[in-house]
Amino acid sequence: MVSSASSDPSRALEQAERVLADKERKLFQLKALYDTARELATLSSPSHILDTFLLMTMGPLGVSMGFAMCMDSTGGAPRFSHRGLTDVDASALVSGDESISEALFGPSCVNVDGRVEISTSGLDAWPFLPDGVATLVRWCGPGEQAGLLALGQHLVEGGSTADDEEFLSRLVGVLITSLRNALAEEAVALLSRNLAVKNAEYEQALGLTVKAQREVDRRVFHLNTLYEATNELSGIVETRGILDTFLLTSMGAFSARQGGIYLHGETPHLVMRGVTADANADGLGAAELARFFETESERMPIPMSVRVLTGKKVLEGRTFPFKPHVAVAFSVDEQTQGILALGQCLGDQEHAADELDLLKALTSNFLVFLKNARYFEEVNELNKDLVQRNEELNRLLEEVSQCKLELSDVEMAREKILDIIRRETSRSSQVRRTDFVFILLVSLLVGLLFNFSNPNGVNLFPESWIAEPAPLVDVTHARELMLAGAVVVDARPAEFYRQSHIKEAVNVPSTLFDFVYSMRFADIGLATPIIVYGRTMSRRYDEDVAELFKKREFKSVLVLPGGLEDWEERGYPMERAQ
Repeated sequence: MVSSASSDPSRALEQAERVLADKERKLFQLKALYDTARELATLSSPSHILDTFLLMTMGPLGVSMGFAMCMDSTGGAPRFSHRGLTDVDASALVSGDESISEALFGPSCVNVDGRVEISTSGLDAWPFLPDGVATLVRWCGPGEQAGLLALGQHLVEGGSTADDEEFLSRLVGVLITSLRNALAEEAVALLSRNLAVKNAEYEQALGLTVKAQREVDRRVFHLNTLYEATNELSGIVETRGILDTFLLTSMGAFSARQGGIYLHGETPHLVMRGVTADANADGLGAAELARFFETESERMPIPMSVRVLTGKKVLEGRTFPFKPHVAVAFSVDEQTQGILALGQCLGDQEHAADELDLLKALTSNFLVFLKNARYFEEVNELNKDLVQRNEELNRLLEEVSQCKLELSDVEMAREKILDIIRRETSRSSQVRRTDFVFILLVSLLVGLLFNFSNPNGVNLFPESWIAEPAPLVDVTHARELMLAGAVVVDARPAEFYRQSHIKEAVNVPSTLFDFVYSMRFADIGLATPIIVYGRTMSRRYDEDVAELFKKREFKSVLVLPGGLEDWEERGYPMERAQ
């Protein structure tokens, strides 16, 4: 009885110890499971998760060798982690991924997401496994992925139990969940990166669109400015009005506070805007601005040309009552140039290249209308001159008619005188000397009265007899002046001129001076030298014509006394009748 009683407590104690050891083991596994789940939850890389999982699985199970491999059925490099394998075994596993893929995704495999299979026997069917593998776990998931976990022998005798397999299955479940979360995070991160790239592309595209829209708006504004400027200038035919309208248009287009335009030529024009009256009077003068065009580098001899002037050095010294921010030098023709200057814009910004192109286009457009206005003014001047010439012709016709009437009266007086003479002759057979003198005096008196009463009467004495004679020039100097641009005038009658004359000489007989002058000399500058030749033994035509040119206010009228003979003797060019 005693021995039986003593054995019962021993068995109960042993049983209690086994229960306690089992609970401690389960508690250890639960704690290991918790630590593994917590550690894997902090990782986001599937490779790191696989590597950490292998370490945290081998420790609680007490194995020293193992590997884990995860593959995707859609392809891609496998994820592989190992501990305790030789380099040869590890390389063999990596290089044998095709046989491993067949084992994971072959036709005989049942792949269900979350499925876990644990094998401790029959491992010879897996030829790619290295020696020493005691436990093989195959899992499916997450998604199209599957993997293998191979573990070596337990360091503690006894091998694996059902609890160990259940613990291992739960660990693999935690791995699948962690991999699913990591892949989800990777997908979200990839989506975020793609979204960020797309957002950056959209922002860049939006920026380009805004920039393009601004550029289009600028181009539209420039085209509208050109169109409006064309409309404004097309209705103006006066030079001053075109200058003023163009200046206002340019200042408005570029938001300039101040501006000025100066047209340099035979008739200078100056227009200013945005400056005080005192500044306009004291700071800017046509004479000072004209110096801008006296330097050869600044002149623009090419007709209808435009040049934009920018920069402090280029704009220094320009005589304006304000500081030019940009200027345009332009040329209408070889005799007429101009400059447009604009002050600082309201925003104090530098002008962009397309704005300078707009300014050049506006100026080129302005030159067309300015040239047309100048043509219009020239036509008006020609019309006025034509009206004046018509009036002169009408007066001349009236004078000719009057002369005809006067000639009729003279003819009647002549007939009366002849009748008187005939009567006196018939009365006396011999003409007395006193009668002849009387007739001569009466005829002379009648001629003088007619000459003085006629506005186009003939001078009794040539004007060259009483006027100061024109300066003389020798043949050599005359030739030099002719080559330099002087005009040579042949004063002889037309029949002598046709026989022979100096080459390029203009025939201007004194009797036709007004007619030839209006046709050939009206547009010649008064500073042009005039060389006159042509005299005979009885008449000095050259001095008469030279005096007529002097009356037209020509500054340099010279007489070539040697005439055609000296010219021909020197071998200078001649023209003769064929």
